[in-house]
Amino acid sequence: MPVDGTTARQAVAYPREEERRRKKRVSSQTRENRARALSMNRSFVVFLTVAAVVCVLMCVYYLQARALLTAQIDSNAKLESRLTKLQSENDALYETISNNVDLDHVRDVAINDLGMTYATEDQIIWYNTEGSGYMRQYQEVPTGN
Repeated sequence: MPVDGTTARQAVAYPREEERRRKKRVSSQTRENRARALSMNRSFVVFLTVAAVVCVLMCVYYLQARALLTAQIDSNAKLESRLTKLQSENDALYETISNNVDLDHVRDVAINDLGMTYATEDQIIWYNTEGSGYMRQYQEVPTGN
C-alpha cells in the first residue's frame, strides 16, 4: 500500500459473501412466509383488476362532469353578457320612448277628443295589496263600499 503523509492507511476487511450468508440464517418457515407474501394469488389479482377498473371509470366520469361544468359556465357567461346587452338596449329604448311622448298632448286628446274626465273621490276604490306593487283583477270590482 502506498504511504500518504506520516500515517499508513490500513486495509478494511469486508466479510465475504459466504460469511454474510452464514450470519443471516433464516428458518424455512420464515422463507415460506416471505414467498407467500410476495406471491399474488388469483383472488388478489382479480381484486386489483377490479379496483383499477373502478378507478379508471371514476376518472372518466370526473372528467366528463368537469367538461360539462366548464361548458355550462361558458354558456352562463354568454347568456349573462347577452342579458346585460339586452337590458341596456331596453333602457335606451325606454328613454327614447319616454322622451318622445308628449303627455300634454295625450291629456288634451283624452279630454277633448275622447271625452274623458278625471276621477272623482266617489269613483275611487282603494285596495291594500301585500307583497307586490300591482294587483290582478280576476272578477268585477264591487260597486258599493
